Amino acid sequence: MLSNSAESFRHKLCNHAIFTLVLLAAVLVSCQSSSDNANENGKPPVVEITAVDYAFSSPDTVQSGWVTLQMTNKGKEHHLFVITELPEGITYADFHNKVAVPLDSMRTLVRKGAIDTTTAQKKLARMIPDWFPKETKPIGGVSLTAPGRTAKTTLKLKPGNYVMECYVRTEEGRFHFLRGMEKPLVVTKDSTEALAPQADMSISLSKGQMKADTLVSPGSHTIAVHFGKKAKTDPLYLYNQHLHLARLENETSPEELADWMKWDPVMPSPVDFIGGPQSMLDGNTAYMHVDLTPGRYAWVLGNPPKEGDIQPFIVN
Repeated sequence: MLSNSAESFRHKLCNHAIFTLVLLAAVLVSCQSSSDNANENGKPPVVEITAVDYAFSSPDTVQSGWVTLQMTNKGKEHHLFVITELPEGITYADFHNKVAVPLDSMRTLVRKGAIDTTTAQKKLARMIPDWFPKETKPIGGVSLTAPGRTAKTTLKLKPGNYVMECYVRTEEGRFHFLRGMEKPLVVTKDSTEALAPQADMSISLSKGQMKADTLVSPGSHTIAVHFGKKAKTDPLYLYNQHLHLARLENETSPEELADWMKWDPVMPSPVDFIGGPQSMLDGNTAYMHVDLTPGRYAWVLGNPPKEGDIQPFIVN
């Protein structure tokens, strides 16, 4: 038999245990409700990507469906990444050895003046496999982002095997992806079931031209970027319709920016870039998320910019 004091203690202990279980259940229900609400709201999950000189730190797999790719640049140089879908049966190693390395070698020779563009293209046609670029597909990414900045782009991904790479060049003219900024990415069949973001601005890209809002207010914006027809039928040109947002200092002119910008820009950059969407196939839309403060800016489409490819604007 328990004494009165022991019996009282037992009752208190039982009551405390019951209270703890009830509290735990309430917390679990609350967590479940929050998760359900997130699904009901349809907001795409955020995939964190960190860029340094010269590597990406990011998940090896992501869910299919609408996903927000957020890249923080912790390096000392500008970085970007483009995601390319690989054909069935082609590995990341195949892409690196049979495509990335030959492309780098030919473009380096052209830059040095050792061969002309026509000769380089003929050599490349013999070096690279038939599946590139005919069977590979650019599906977007995050464009040039300055050191210390974070850029976000929302894309709709489908299951498959991909490669992500930074094609910026160092001051010595070496591609970042050949210094370690290239990695495989697997998109799973498990879908986020998220909805496309709601945009408050839009930009249309078609045939090397852009139509963008010129009256832009300061603050947070979600910008829908619609990819239309490319200016050329050359399969490689699929990778040249990418959009960059630059912040211009008072002494920097759009013409100076256009002179610097190339398909594989060499650092250092004359301006601070703050992201944008990378190349996508016709008919696709990417959503750029950006916080704008008052100042001078410019949209830059593709490389090298031509008339209509660069559009300055002012945020008041």
